[in-house]
Amino acid sequence: MDYPENPSIIDPMEQQSDYYDRSKAVFFVCIVYFWDHQLDRVSCVSHTCVTPDMRKRNEQVTLFIQTIFDIYNNKSKAEGYGRIKFLSLWSDNCGDQFKNKYHFGWGSGFLDNEGLLAIFFNYFAPGHGKGLCDSEGGVSKHAVALAALHGSKLISPYDLFKYLKENCLDVSSKTTSALHSPDRRDFLYFKDGEFLNFHPIDLKIDRINCFHSFTISKQNPLELFSRNTSCFCESCRVGKFRECIDTAFHGAYHTNILDIQVMELVPENINLGLIMRESLLSYRTSYDKAYFVMIYQNANILRPTFALISPGASFNVATVRAHILEPYDATTNYFNYTLLKVPKGGLCHQREHACPKLHTQLIRFDHICAVCLRTAPAGSIVNTAKLVPSLGTKEFYVYDLKDSYSEDVLSEYKANRVNVFGNYVVRK
Repeated sequence: MDYPENPSIIDPMEQQSDYYDRSKAVFFVCIVYFWDHQLDRVSCVSHTCVTPDMRKRNEQVTLFIQTIFDIYNNKSKAEGYGRIKFLSLWSDNCGDQFKNKYHFGWGSGFLDNEGLLAIFFNYFAPGHGKGLCDSEGGVSKHAVALAALHGSKLISPYDLFKYLKENCLDVSSKTTSALHSPDRRDFLYFKDGEFLNFHPIDLKIDRINCFHSFTISKQNPLELFSRNTSCFCESCRVGKFRECIDTAFHGAYHTNILDIQVMELVPENINLGLIMRESLLSYRTSYDKAYFVMIYQNANILRPTFALISPGASFNVATVRAHILEPYDATTNYFNYTLLKVPKGGLCHQREHACPKLHTQLIRFDHICAVCLRTAPAGSIVNTAKLVPSLGTKEFYVYDLKDSYSEDVLSEYKANRVNVFGNYVVRK
C-alpha cells in the first residue's frame, strides 16, 4: 500500500479559473493478495481510495485499511470459509502514515476487535524504488488526464472517482502467469470529514526506525515484536513468534509493551472554522449548485453579509473562494435584513483578471456563521434562498430567504456570531 503522487486535472484553457482549482485528490492504492477459493489460486486486486482530504495521515490510512479488510472478511464469511485469521501489511517507511507508534497501537486494537491470530507490519528498505502501487496510481492518473483532455468535465475528486469506477475496472495488461498483475481494479471514495482529526490513542515505543518487520499476536495483543527482516518459518507464520526456528539467521525479536491510552477530542477544541469547513466540504458531493453562506464581516455590520459559493469553489486549509454580495439596500443595518443582490452575468471566476465583473475573495471558514442549505423532509438538500423577481432589474437579481427556512437560518447565524464574536453592539 502506498500514496502515489497527488493527481490534478487542469484544463489548459481554464487554468486560472477557480472552477478547476479544487480538482485535486489523494489516491491511496492498496494491492490485496488473497486466496481465491473459486479460482483455487492467489488472486491480486488493486484498490484505489480517492478522497479530497489532502492530509495524508495515519488516521486516513487506518480507515482505508479497515474498509478494505471488511470487504474481504465479509466475502470470506459469506462464502462459508470463516473470518480472516492473518493480515500482512507491506508499505514504505513514511513516519506520518505507516511507520509510527499510532499505527502499531491501532494494529493492536484492530487485531483484538477483528479476532485475528496475528497481524504483520513489513516495511521496504528506504529508497527501494517504485512498485505496483505507483504503477496502479499512474494508470488512474493517466486515465483521468486523458479523459479531461478529451472533454470530460472532471472538476472534483468525486468526478475522478466516478469516471474511474465506470471506466477503469478492467485490467487489460494482465497475464495468467503474472502474480503481481492485478486481476481487477476497484475504486472507493471517502469524503473529506470522514477521517479523525486527532490521534485516538497515545503510547510510547522505543526503537522503531532501526527495524523493518513488526508483528502482534492474539496471545498478547499488547506485545509488539520487531526485527530487521521478515520471517516466514512455520512458527512465525501462525503468530508464535517466541517459537521462531530461524533465530540463528534473523536474530532474536525485540519486544515492546504497548501501554495504550485512549484519547478523546475535547469538545472545546471544535471551533467554528472546523465545523464550517467540514460542512462545506460535504456539500461538494451532495449538492452540485451554487449556494449562499452568511458571513461575519465586522462588528459594525449587524445585518448578515451573504457570499455566493460556486460548485467549483477553491477550498484551502482555512479559506474558501466566494463572491461577497451587496445587500439590496446598502443603507440598512437591521439585524434581520436578508435581501441581497446578484449581478446578472457579472460574476468572474478568474484570478488576476482585469474586468468590470465581481471577482471572488478569500473568506475564512471561521467567519461563516450559517450555510443557506437545509435537508428537506424527503432527504434531499435544498437551497434556503428564493428569487424575488419583482425586485430584480436589468443589472441584478434579488434573493431572499425562503419563509419556511428563514427563522432557522437566521437563528443559526445569530447564535454562531454571538458565540464566536461576542454580542451585537448597537452604535448610535
